[in-house]
Amino acid sequence: MPTLTHRLFGPTALHAAGYTVAGLALAMLPTPFALVAGLAVPMPPSGRVLIFVGVWATLLVAVGLIPVVHDAYVRVTDRLLGTNLGAVRPAGGRRVGTGLWTLVHAVAACLACGVCLLLVLTAVAPLVVWLDGGGSMALLRGQVTVPAGPAGAWTVVLALLCGLLAAAANALVGAALRTWAPLLLGPHQDDLVTAAEERAAVLAERNRLARELHDSIGHTLTASTIQAAVASRLVDVEPHAARAAMASIEQSSRVALEDLDHALGLLRDESAAPRRPQRTLADLPELLDHVRRAGTPVSAELGPDATSVPATISREAYRIVQEGLTNAMRHARRAPVRVSVEVTATAPGGQLTIEVANPMPAGSARAGRVGAGPREEARHGGGHGLRGVAERARTLRGAATFGPVDRPEGPEWRLSARLPLSTGRG
Repeated sequence: MPTLTHRLFGPTALHAAGYTVAGLALAMLPTPFALVAGLAVPMPPSGRVLIFVGVWATLLVAVGLIPVVHDAYVRVTDRLLGTNLGAVRPAGGRRVGTGLWTLVHAVAACLACGVCLLLVLTAVAPLVVWLDGGGSMALLRGQVTVPAGPAGAWTVVLALLCGLLAAAANALVGAALRTWAPLLLGPHQDDLVTAAEERAAVLAERNRLARELHDSIGHTLTASTIQAAVASRLVDVEPHAARAAMASIEQSSRVALEDLDHALGLLRDESAAPRRPQRTLADLPELLDHVRRAGTPVSAELGPDATSVPATISREAYRIVQEGLTNAMRHARRAPVRVSVEVTATAPGGQLTIEVANPMPAGSARAGRVGAGPREEARHGGGHGLRGVAERARTLRGAATFGPVDRPEGPEWRLSARLPLSTGRG
């Protein structure tokens, strides 16, 4: 019972009543012009009625064709009927649908108000006669006698029943309009698909920026932390080496700030973001020198064709190598790192093979898992950086593996990625 009462007399019902009254006001706008048109034509009464209805409906539809009416109608409908039509903006507007909706809204409002007015008259007239001492009255094309005294108390019951029916009619019309509104005012299926594609593109761009920030800032912080520790130990013993470490921290921090400004600029306003070339495999020597200055020995094997791969492949490959070096610096305690980047012909169109490996410190948690071979991050989880490596490889239709590997020289941690060159786009 509380639910039924809420539906009939709650805020939703009151808002629906307001929407119905707005529709009645809308229906009144073209009525004078339609009346003039109907009376001006010398025709039989039935023909004048048809002219009146035709002009009235045509003017209502014409109102909906006004460009600003659609947005106004959507806001009012969302506010009073609780719909969500404004969540997706239709491409090119819905002027025809809005024109039809003005007609539907006006007709439904006239019917609802007519029914409610009839119910109110049916409820009030007998009650007034009873309170006036009883008597006879015409009601619904019939003659009704209302007795005085307790015998006429049925008029109170009739008034309550008519009031409930009027409230039910209002709620029913509001529910019907709420159901029909998306059909004429809401977006097309194509608009929904377009909105979903735009949303997916935004999420993909944000995910890409998150990977860029993780790779760039994470590498810089790792290297800076190591260099700061080195500088603190050498500041009294070897001041020159300490100053070199601090200069390297300053340089890498500036680069990280540029990356951060670039990413934040894209998040705020892509058109205002600084246009700075992204790093590619051609920038690997600078990255390797930076890692070496941080105290981690690096040996690199860069194939002669590695820097001539498509730009998309080259950018992603640089970030994969950067993540591998960052992990090595963070977990391998200055163990030597081996980097290999080369183009192979193991796949149609060629394939870029990346490998970053370092010996695993004895007693490390990872060393206890040696023997299973490289693991795919997608099946076994991993940190955000390794997850980003797997996502980069999958985006380019490649694959990435990482994990501990047994070797005659001892266990090592190896990150490998294979990127087919035929899918690259510069």
